[in-house]
Amino acid sequence: MRERSREFAHCWEQHRVHQRTHGSKRLRHPIVGDLTVEYETLSPPGDPETTLFVYTAEPGSSSKHALDLLASRTAETPAVHGGH
Repeated sequence: MRERSREFAHCWEQHRVHQRTHGSKRLRHPIVGDLTVEYETLSPPGDPETTLFVYTAEPGSSSKHALDLLASRTAETPAVHGGH
């Protein structure tokens, strides 16, 4: 592709493919099925090795309902505490 596309060759040389910091993702979850989420990646200013991924779904959408369902299932699961 580098030979046929000057733009691709430039991007390849820059090695910036990892810098996509936001967008949409389609996911398939074994419990709630297909959903679409928007994502944003954040890196704390003093810690370039850490990345926080934030996922949201459009209010009122089936994807939002699926995320709410998963959150409620997590809230119902008792926490496991080790060592005490």
